[in-house]
Amino acid sequence: MRYASQHLSPFLIVNERGKRMSWSILRNRWADAREAAKVKAELEKKPDRANRIA
Repeated sequence: MRYASQHLSPFLIVNERGKRMSWSILRNRWADAREAAKVKAELEKKPDRANRIA
C-alpha cells in the first residue's frame, strides 16, 4: 500500500500499480491484522488481551 504522492492519482491511498484502495479492501486488511493479533495473544496465553482485540 502506498500513498498517492508517488503516483499520479486523485486518490489518497493506492496500491503498487497506482489503483485506488477501496473501503472493503482496507477493511479486510485491518480485519486480517486483528485476527492475527488475536491468535498471537491466545498463543501467548493472554486471554484478556485476546478478548479486547476481538
